[in-house]
Amino acid sequence: MIAILLATYNGEKYIKEQIGSILSQMDRVPEKCAIYVHDDGSTDVTCEIIKEYVVSYPGKVELLQGPPQGSSTKNFMFMLKEVEADYYMFSDQDDVWLPDKIEREYEEIKKLEVSPALVFSDMKVVDEDLKVIDPSFYSYSNLNPYRTKLNELILENVVSGCCMMFNRKLRDLALRYSDLDKIKWHDWWISEIAAAVSGMGKVEDNLPESSASTNSGSEIEKTTISYIPEPLMLYRQHGTNAVGATEDLSLNRVTKKLSMILGGEQSEQTRKFIREAVDQAKQLLGLKDDISEDSYNIIKSLTDFDSQGKLQRIQSFRQLKITRDKRNLWMMLHL
Repeated sequence: MIAILLATYNGEKYIKEQIGSILSQMDRVPEKCAIYVHDDGSTDVTCEIIKEYVVSYPGKVELLQGPPQGSSTKNFMFMLKEVEADYYMFSDQDDVWLPDKIEREYEEIKKLEVSPALVFSDMKVVDEDLKVIDPSFYSYSNLNPYRTKLNELILENVVSGCCMMFNRKLRDLALRYSDLDKIKWHDWWISEIAAAVSGMGKVEDNLPESSASTNSGSEIEKTTISYIPEPLMLYRQHGTNAVGATEDLSLNRVTKKLSMILGGEQSEQTRKFIREAVDQAKQLLGLKDDISEDSYNIIKSLTDFDSQGKLQRIQSFRQLKITRDKRNLWMMLHL
């Protein structure tokens, strides 16, 4: 059973296109697929649209009952708790899945033969009319999808929820959080758990298979995370995205960031972001018996973060190799 969890909020404009793109491919895999929707308090006709699908596609579309959760993260975590399945996928209300998304991710996760397991893919960045802005989300955002070790994920998530599939074991671990208010990003949390279970590995960098094979003498541990380097969905950008893709080096972005830096706003946001990311990572301590020893030691070291001085934090992060792929100096200045 593959459960596709669809979070909605005032999504009347795009929801039909997204549900249609999912329904059209659900029969391409041997597992039964079903779409589970929970609305977060829409004031438009989103719920009416969903109810029409529930009637038209019995057993394939279900509207979950429950109060509004107040954020997309809490909404997805609510659905994750409510639905029992073998595999899970997250769906945003405004994207479009390409015809082989479910099939390709299902085939990849079966190859891993590990539990827990997570796979994710690239996506095409498109405008609200589905015209391609960039054929690759990762090149557009200047992110490296192979940075999936725990120390690489603590301050920079590269796995978007809308392009992932994960299995029941990972879902069960993700629900054993100690404080949901400390889980700021549902997809980031799940990615961190998968990385923490597999450990740091024995190769210095996470590389694609073709590159990793050139590291003669290096032993690669079996990973719980696998990246599919091809776009399997259209990631729609429009004025009301909850979270959207950002062209990393665009003139508008650079100009805005410079303005925020000069005004002090960027420093304030960076400090807040770091502390929220560290607080989320600390929740992994509740999974001590399930994560690797080296992962546990990294997270344990973060418990002293708030009591340490800046120099101690910098030294600790350098020793643990907690890094981002870009702008590390800026990050270190705000620890």
